[in-house]
This record gives sequence, structure tokens and C-alpha cells, in this order.
Amino acid sequence: MVLVGRESDAEFLAVSRILRRIGITVLGIDPDGDSGCALGFDVSTGLITVGDLRMRPTVVWARHGLSMDSTTGSACDGSPFGASALDRFARVSRAEFIDQLARTATVCVPRRRPGLLEQLRDAARLGIATPRTLVGVDAAAAAAALTGPRIVVKALGSHFVESGPGLLTGVFAEVLDRAELLDRSEPAGPPMVFQEYVEHQRELRVYYVHGELHAYAVAKSSPAEPWLSPAAVRVRAVRPPDAVLRAARTLAEAWELHYCAFDFLLRAGEPAGEPVFLEANLNGDWRWFETAAGDPRVTHAAVRMLRALHRRESAGDGAGIDLLSFLCG
Repeated sequence: MVLVGRESDAEFLAVSRILRRIGITVLGIDPDGDSGCALGFDVSTGLITVGDLRMRPTVVWARHGLSMDSTTGSACDGSPFGASALDRFARVSRAEFIDQLARTATVCVPRRRPGLLEQLRDAARLGIATPRTLVGVDAAAAAAALTGPRIVVKALGSHFVESGPGLLTGVFAEVLDRAELLDRSEPAGPPMVFQEYVEHQRELRVYYVHGELHAYAVAKSSPAEPWLSPAAVRVRAVRPPDAVLRAARTLAEAWELHYCAFDFLLRAGEPAGEPVFLEANLNGDWRWFETAAGDPRVTHAAVRMLRALHRRESAGDGAGIDLLSFLCG
């Protein structure tokens, strides 16, 4: 199988170690690796080549891709690429290659990537509560259309911006007073998400892994605290209410997902305890939550998922000693 992620990807490092110990070949591809490396694909045979290694992947899991740069291309007057343009072209070409390569596998995780707007629309259609949400470039206009004393402002897509491979700058969500936003007279900025703040009794991160559900309760003072002050965040493994489990399973099945990290709030007001869906992260990290809670259940579930998918797609992979039960408990 093929795992597409950076060399420092803690989730894939943990999963790969166990998979190799139980005899499953794992090829790791760093999407930001050297674009000149001998990575290739034979369309007629379906074989991936990396140097002298040739393999037909049973499963491809691509958690993180490249930062795509749409400004690549030749100058309008036909003049040659500059060095920086060539570099951008190489990076985008590699990203496109890896994305298409992943989709040639019989099993690609994920097959679909619904964005936030689609997620919220589908959740509401399926009878799952969501915050009142607007997307726009004018904060004052959005605040005027929403109600409630506080508003959450966050990025529409990823809240990380990469100035270079692995060099991250966070654009974190903020909880702001509605009155403050109403008074803003700033020029229009990039499209942002504006949501009415939901008073809640608990925040949950719920992992769906090939039918299994594992959850952690998260207590923090601000949305950015896990990145800016991680030691102040309290995390513990919990069994969430059945309504949360049903909502997560319903969404995962609707989007035909093998893996996803869901964020829910349990409403404090009426109806008390109602799960409110915030978003689904198809790349969602889990090792930080496991470490903070001292609970490795998601890593073990991810290994079970990959082993099951691999065995299903591997011809002639017979029964043998089940080392996975021994290694994962």
C-alpha cells in the first residue's frame, strides 16, 4: 500500500511501523520530496515505480498534498519560464501526478473531499444541527445578518498557509463580539466563514475509522489554543452520546468515507445536549489527541482499517497468524 504524507507525519509513522511488523509492504511518498526522484507510473500495468521498486498498490491513503500554486505557466508573450516559475511548475505537476496516481488505486482514501459548505448543507439536509453560517468578504455585513452576542470567524479552507514546504503560518479561528464586527469599516478581505457562536457544555473530536468511532472531549479557552498553547488544553477519551455517534456515522456513510475527524459541540441551551456539527476534517491528525489523552485507539483502528482494505484487495492473501491483535490489543 501507499501512504502519501510528509516524512514527519506522526500519524503515518505510527501506522507504518505496525503494518511493517505484521508483514504488509508500505511505500511512503513525501509530496514535498525531491521532484527529481524516480517516481513513476505505468498506465498499462498499473505499477508504481520508485527507483528499482515496482508495486501495484492495494490502498492509497493521501492525507496531505502539496500547496498548489495556480500562478504557474509560461509568460503570455511566450518567453521562457523564470527559475521561480519552473520551480512552481514542478511542484504543481508533482502534486497533480500524486493526486491522479492515488485515484488509480482500487481503494483511495479519501475518494471524495467535501468542502465545508457542502458538509454543512448535507448535515442540515440529514437533520443534523449546524450553526447559522455565512461566507463573505465583509465582516460588518455578515455580523448584521447574524444574531447572538458572539460570532466565530474562521477560514473557509485550511487554516494553515504554507510559505514553503512544511513552513506553516496559522490563520486560526477567533470568537469575536458581534458589536465589534458591526463597527468594522475595513476594506473587503478574502472570503471568510462567519458563524453564530453556539453555547455548549462540551466539545468533541470524533474519529470515524472504517466503521469504528472513537472520541475525545476537548476543553480549551480559544480555538487557537491547541496550536498556540497546547499544554493548556485538556483532552480525555470519552464515549459520546448516541446522538453524536449516529450523526458521525450518518455523515461518513453519506460521503462514503473510510476515515474522517468530526468536530461536534453539545449544546448548552435548548435542546440541551443536542449535537451541533461544526466540520469534518478528512486529513484530521490524531496523534496529538492520543498523546494528550494517553489513549492510542485511533492509531490501532487505522492499522485495522488498512489491513482489512489491503487484504480485501490482495489476491491470494490467505489466513495466517494474526499479529495485529497481539500488537494492537
